[in-house]
Amino acid sequence: MELRSYLAILRRRWRIIAITAVVTLAVVGIGTLLMRPLYVASTTLRFSNAANLATDSVSSDSVMYVTRVMNTYSRLATTERVLDDVRGRLGMRQAPQVKVDLPANTDLMVISVQNEDPSVAAAAANAVADILVADIAQLESSPAASARETLGGQLSELQNELQQAPGATDATARGTLDLKQQQFARLSDQYERARLLETLRAESISVLEPARVPETPALPRRALNMAIALVVGLVGGTALAFVVENLDTRVYTTRHLEEVVEESILAALPVAPISRSQTFFQTNSPELEALRRVSTELFDPRHTASPRVVLVTSAVPEEGKSTVVANLGVLFATSGRTVAIVD
Repeated sequence: MELRSYLAILRRRWRIIAITAVVTLAVVGIGTLLMRPLYVASTTLRFSNAANLATDSVSSDSVMYVTRVMNTYSRLATTERVLDDVRGRLGMRQAPQVKVDLPANTDLMVISVQNEDPSVAAAAANAVADILVADIAQLESSPAASARETLGGQLSELQNELQQAPGATDATARGTLDLKQQQFARLSDQYERARLLETLRAESISVLEPARVPETPALPRRALNMAIALVVGLVGGTALAFVVENLDTRVYTTRHLEEVVEESILAALPVAPISRSQTFFQTNSPELEALRRVSTELFDPRHTASPRVVLVTSAVPEEGKSTVVANLGVLFATSGRTVAIVD
């Protein structure tokens, strides 16, 4: 089929397409209106690498460490323990629907909570963030606290030794005293670094932007739903139109008729607005001109043999067979042929 044929089918079946699109829009529209609105509130957290902050350096290993930590804690935010804690804090019947996103090429974590109540969504998002920050602070500071306590004990012992050491009188004693003083200074520096690292690890995650009560629902997306419904309705209506066209056995165009009978059309007679008492067409009328083309084609000199019998028929009664036969007989007779009409 050519493009013109497809367009003809669409023009002929436009009602099917329109009805399908309207019904689809109506169903989706009613369904969208019946859906309960859902609100989404989001809290943004920021991660920092405590080791980088303590040493003023950045390495690929530290960046990979932060990435692994962020992936780990993003899973921690959706664990049953955290969700149950939030549910208990807010008195919710069910655990909140939490979604965690890690924007690419950033050290941010976005915690989103979906709920029918906008205030509950915001409170739940902030509660998840608070619980996560507290848990991470405890987990991150524990190793640094242990190291600080160990260094603190060693520093106290060395300090006691220096206080109890007698005045150095010989070179050996002075060398030992200097060595212990250097060791004390080194341990003091390590102890301060451990304290700093413990503080930084405890603050490695912080709330960058707390959740706010959303004013408009995130779902349903009415405009998007209606746009999708329109597209689906048009596509479905078009498909249905072609299905109906294939199931329809009626002939609508001369081109279609030629395809069905596998013969060329000599001429197409227009509908003649004549009364039953008027049998013959008027001279130079469109109807008579169409019949002249039929006569010319039938008795074209280029044909090897002219027809001796012409049968006129139609699909249903009272379509004008007798009128066509009478006018064809007149045309044949005026061209000098002997005509016998059998009706």
